[in-house]
Amino acid sequence: ELLGDVELGTPVAVAPTVVPVRSESGTQNLLAVCDEGGAIHVIEWFEGKPRVRFHVSNSLETPTGERIVLGRINHPASVGDVDGDGVPELLAGTALGKVVAVNVDDPSRRLVWHGPQGTAINTNVVAADFFSLGRDALAFGTNTGNLFVVLYEPSVGQLRTAVGQLK
Repeated sequence: ELLGDVELGTPVAVAPTVVPVRSESGTQNLLAVCDEGGAIHVIEWFEGKPRVRFHVSNSLETPTGERIVLGRINHPASVGDVDGDGVPELLAGTALGKVVAVNVDDPSRRLVWHGPQGTAINTNVVAADFFSLGRDALAFGTNTGNLFVVLYEPSVGQLRTAVGQLK
């Protein structure tokens, strides 16, 4: 039995994503699945059995205690290194116009980009070092027909946005 039982609590919503991570024994492939509630579950195989390595909820709490719902994930997650530290982030866009980047070594480290009001991410989020800066920028399309490119600036801890419309 290769998969066994892994309890997620809700059905899987989109295709899973392979997340390669470095370990002492080489590269280990994890499996990221997004559920119908917008949560992300990362599964690893330990001693031949699957188990949930970590879970990322569909919401986060601000320093002032405000709860922000991120939204349903309608497309498979992607993987990229948005801060250039050599550790991959798991990337997902949501129906509420958010893009979430979760560090796979420390899931409490999350970056969230908030799109303009009424914007939904309606494509996969792709990542590549488009600008040759040693870190990946994120590119994705929205329901408004715009193409966004988002780049994290680690020196100031902020995301920069470029937007254009494909015609």
